[in-house]
Amino acid sequence: MTEENRENREDSPDSRNEALRTRNLAAEATGEEAENMIPEIRRKISDTKKDMPKRSRAGIIFFLILAVFIVASVLRIIQLQMEENEKEAEEAVLTNVQAEQVTKGDISQSSPVSGRLVSSEGDINVIPLVSGEVTEVFVSEGDHVTAGQALFTIDSTQAEIQAEQAEAQVRQAETQVDQAKIQADQVQTQVKQAELSIRSAQDNVDALKTSLDRMQSLYDAGTVSLSDLESVQTQYDNAVSQYDNAVLQHDTALMQYDNAVLQQKTADSALTQAKLSADAASSTLRYYTVTAPASGTAKTVSVTAGGAAAQTSPAVVISDTSSLTLEAEVSEYLINSVTEGQQVEVYIRSLSEDPYTGTVTEIADTPEQGTYTYDVRITLADYENMKAGMLAEVPVITENKTDVVLVPSDAVVTKRGQSYVAVLTEGDIIELRPVTVGIDNGTDAEITSSLREGEMIVVRGQDYVSDGEHVRVVGQQNGPAEQSDAAEQNRS
Repeated sequence: MTEENRENREDSPDSRNEALRTRNLAAEATGEEAENMIPEIRRKISDTKKDMPKRSRAGIIFFLILAVFIVASVLRIIQLQMEENEKEAEEAVLTNVQAEQVTKGDISQSSPVSGRLVSSEGDINVIPLVSGEVTEVFVSEGDHVTAGQALFTIDSTQAEIQAEQAEAQVRQAETQVDQAKIQADQVQTQVKQAELSIRSAQDNVDALKTSLDRMQSLYDAGTVSLSDLESVQTQYDNAVSQYDNAVLQHDTALMQYDNAVLQQKTADSALTQAKLSADAASSTLRYYTVTAPASGTAKTVSVTAGGAAAQTSPAVVISDTSSLTLEAEVSEYLINSVTEGQQVEVYIRSLSEDPYTGTVTEIADTPEQGTYTYDVRITLADYENMKAGMLAEVPVITENKTDVVLVPSDAVVTKRGQSYVAVLTEGDIIELRPVTVGIDNGTDAEITSSLREGEMIVVRGQDYVSDGEHVRVVGQQNGPAEQSDAAEQNRS
């Protein structure tokens, strides 16, 4: 063996190890690191070329082949890294969307009708029954009042004096009645005594008449004298005179009794009148405290302490809230969608976002003069916290369908007059599918063609996709916040 071959044998393992080490480093390196190793590899190849005279031909060929292999590996790694970067770049520009499954359900379309709450009984005007200076006011506008509650008072000093005088007149009339009754009782006793005197006088007349007739017979027979006859005649005449006097006294007593009875009746009448006057005065006193005739809300209060209250104008106006009615004007285009007895939803936004229940109780047969609207009255079932004058809104349903294909209204995209929905197909590929829209109430839309229940459609991000585009599905719709987030991501 020659010295040159022996040297090549000694140098070959180190060269091979260096080449293998370089290859392994290239294999483990990232694309950027491998690219940075290329100048070093080129340097080593150049050094190898310089040392070629010192090495055998076989060793040189092996080293060159190994160098080519290393360079090819590095280039492959760079290619794979570039493909990975391209894939990541592609994924980074995918449109974020949210999807939802197509369902079936019921849908209705409505038009809003607004009006204000009014008292079913109308406003109550509280007009005082007496005039005078207002001494105190107990309510303010907007206060809730109950039936019988004091609203304000009027100075009642003069009325109290008049009431006391009326009571005094009653007491005086009662005294006069008592006196007239006593007088009538006394005269009635005299009448009874006169009646007894008449009966006694009558009996005496009858007895003397009998005696006179007997004496007359005896005188005619010559048995008695004329003087005896005249004596009995005188007694008889006296008895008749006493009888006539007793009758006269009786008649006088009767007249006195009738007069006493008349005086008693007059006294009774005066007492009745005095009591009526006293009751009127007492009632008038109550008028000086003005109370609420019904429960409700004090709509206006026109009196103040120290001011005057008159019988010519309302001092307080009360809206009776025990029964409220919604008065609305419905156009001729909607009036046929409303029927008496119909249950409707009533929204009073100042109280709640949830609807109240109402019933249509009255529909005008003719429109308001000079307008094309009809008055409609809706009675509410619950009046808690409600006040007359509040604004209310009623959605009048103009069309209703059941068991139809439904999608969110926002999921429908219109391009060049054609409606589309972005259908999510296999592999998250978008299909912009033309559809026909039926009822659209702003929340849901009825799809009458080209879409089936159970298909997946894009409900957020649909404005940013095109037909055949690959998208990234980030989740289901949970609310308006996600819609804003997805839109913001797509805009960025």
